[in-house]
Amino acid sequence: MQQNRRQFLKQAAGLALSQSLISSLSFSQEKKPTRVILLGTKGGPRVGASGRSNPSTLILINDVPYVIDCGYGTSRQLLLAGVSLDRLRYIFVTHHHSDHMIEYGTLFYNAWVTGLPANINAYGPIGLEAMTQDYLNYMKADIDIRIEDEGRSNPHALISAHDISKPGAVVINDDVKVSAGLVPHPLIRQTFAYRFDAKDRS
Repeated sequence: MQQNRRQFLKQAAGLALSQSLISSLSFSQEKKPTRVILLGTKGGPRVGASGRSNPSTLILINDVPYVIDCGYGTSRQLLLAGVSLDRLRYIFVTHHHSDHMIEYGTLFYNAWVTGLPANINAYGPIGLEAMTQDYLNYMKADIDIRIEDEGRSNPHALISAHDISKPGAVVINDDVKVSAGLVPHPLIRQTFAYRFDAKDRS
């Protein structure tokens, strides 16, 4: 009787442990909810004493960061939000105003020097592709030194910039569909708003 009781307790403990492991594994495989974090909300090109950063918004979809606009301070604000720069995969620029894109090149550069292993895709109004190449040319001396001295990869191969010529879907992957829509902005021909349709929310 005692032996049977011991066997029963062992089997019960083993079952409880296996159920716990299965629950833990299932929980870890669940998709994380979509979150929106305002990294910067101060409009205009001047850097003020208010402590607010220029426009930038972070959307975390299944824990993948999507950055919309790159105003001054975006790199710092991402780090303060707990998002390391080597996780950067997607950048969206709404329009070519300095307070919305002055840190575009710097954000990519800061991600590159972390040893970024994957490709970044950037989307924005016509001119973004040329602006990306202009920034890399502007930083050429520094980039060449770091490739030779530090063994870094060529950043030209790590960023793919995409000019958006018309409204419509710009990104479709397993987690989200991102669509660009034209919105009015005086004196600027192309200004886009982006709609994110994730599986749990839009």
